[in-house]
Amino acid sequence: MQRNKIKVENNIKCVIQNKQNLSLIGINLSPDKTFFLPEGIAEYTSWYIDGKFVSQYGTEVPSIRPQGKKPYDDLYAIAKGTATLLQTPVINHLGATATLRIGVAACKRVWRLKEYATNLRRMFP
Repeated sequence: MQRNKIKVENNIKCVIQNKQNLSLIGINLSPDKTFFLPEGIAEYTSWYIDGKFVSQYGTEVPSIRPQGKKPYDDLYAIAKGTATLLQTPVINHLGATATLRIGVAACKRVWRLKEYATNLRRMFP
């Protein structure tokens, strides 16, 4: 029971910090769209929260799952899918950022790439 209380408190702290960060750039979120349940499940402005799992909406999950072709193709598919969702107001910029981060992390796991795999060293010696 104590662990659930800590999870709920952490979620509340994250929500408060996020609201403060967004208010600095002029985005004011509605407090009516936020609620928490004691089990660690919450709804935060259409973001579903269950413990450590946070989702804007469930149907975009297939678009961020690597296809298993080649690392470059998988990363391109995730970026292109995110761009399409962003252009057809399905997700907002925060959701697009989260989608890209989750997709890139998934590709790194599938292809067993290093945590900070990058080719910037070759581009900028």
